[in-house]
Amino acid sequence: MSFSEIEREVLEKLKPQRTLEEIGYRLYQSLKEKIEEALKSEGWKGDVTVQGSFAKGTWLATSPELDIFILLDPSFTYTDVKERVFPKLYRLFESLNPKVRFSEHPYLIVEIEGFTVEIVPAIRSEREGEFKTAVDRTPYHTRYVNLKADEYLKDQIRLLKQFARTIGVYSADIAVEGFSGYLLELLALYYGGFRETLEAASRWKAPVVIDLEGHYKSDREAARFFGGRPLIVVDPVDPKRNVASAVSRERLGEFIMASRLYLKRPSIYYFFLPEVDSSERKRLLSLLEPHLERTVIVDVRLRTTLPPDTIWGEAKRACRNIRSLLEREGFEVVRCSAWTNESNRAMVACLLEDAIKPEIARQRGPPVESFEHAMRFVEKYLTRPGCGPWIENGRLLALKERKYPNAVLLLKEKSEEYLVSDFKSGELDVYLLSWKPEVLEEARSWLEEFILGKPKWLLPYYLLLERE
Repeated sequence: MSFSEIEREVLEKLKPQRTLEEIGYRLYQSLKEKIEEALKSEGWKGDVTVQGSFAKGTWLATSPELDIFILLDPSFTYTDVKERVFPKLYRLFESLNPKVRFSEHPYLIVEIEGFTVEIVPAIRSEREGEFKTAVDRTPYHTRYVNLKADEYLKDQIRLLKQFARTIGVYSADIAVEGFSGYLLELLALYYGGFRETLEAASRWKAPVVIDLEGHYKSDREAARFFGGRPLIVVDPVDPKRNVASAVSRERLGEFIMASRLYLKRPSIYYFFLPEVDSSERKRLLSLLEPHLERTVIVDVRLRTTLPPDTIWGEAKRACRNIRSLLEREGFEVVRCSAWTNESNRAMVACLLEDAIKPEIARQRGPPVESFEHAMRFVEKYLTRPGCGPWIENGRLLALKERKYPNAVLLLKEKSEEYLVSDFKSGELDVYLLSWKPEVLEEARSWLEEFILGKPKWLLPYYLLLERE
């Protein structure tokens, strides 16, 4: 299939039908009335508005979402929002079992009639650029995109969003560290479309600087102001904000590589991955059984429930610490990854070249010419039988006993070196994946991707070649 045929077919699935739009508007009106009554009962002034992708016409039929913003009177402060308004909203929607989010600003997420609804208290800004909370600029974002994007570009944005979802880079949350919906909208506006964005991205070299409204005299000035981030997209409505500040180097690299692969070999798989049946899954995992014996799992069950941003932050810190500890003790780490259930459980998986090392290891010493260091090295190893030292190519070498030849025992005994904050009081278990294969069912998509070694950005291309 050609580019245009694929993209046309995808758009038919992504573009909401009128009946779905009507459900969204009806839902908004219903929630608006409920919130307005609550504001009135407290004597609070504010406007209940719809913002985000629904208001811009860039939302996806495959993942309907509705962003409802309560724009409070400018007399409100952030403290008022956090301590008075937000608790009131939580009680108002408590029967819907809302999820609480606290990244930069408190808000609620509820699932109603197939829509993911975000209910966000904000403060109405009297002037563009003057914002009291992190979300007050959102109405200006909505207005900007609606002014700049025609129906063609809105469809192009839909393609870009679905592409980013499928390759695993969609969302500025700490769990992903990727591209927000607004960032993708700005990229499509700047480059002029979906494929144009991918063509530009395929040639990106960090740092990438995009300044749609020319707020800075040069890319160098913008890069200097924003402190060396790999991707800098100056917010058109707030020149001191980098819309791409959440994008990690890994997610940026994945977006670049996926863009290149799609342009080389377009496929609908970059928008909708095919289902892998159980027999295919079993076949692939059977080929990778040796990996299970070399994958160490650190499994933490928390005593309390944590907000998603908090548990993800702690899991990622623990992941970095675990990798560092393993490497310090001489284990060759192929890759590590973290996972959470966004509530009370987190896991870190590390694939090692060997989970059990020999009890002795070669210790590389200083060059003979390094007088003091060489003498200290000789004195350290001289009295140990069979350990040397000896000289090879002008450098001292010796044998040393490994204190921790077993990766599992190392991580069990040294947990204080990698567990952080709330994880320290959790229930810890460390094991090889081959010991507990049932864990593959508990965190299936994450572990299967980890073991297969084909991340989401690469999976469409891999499946395309596999199924030829």
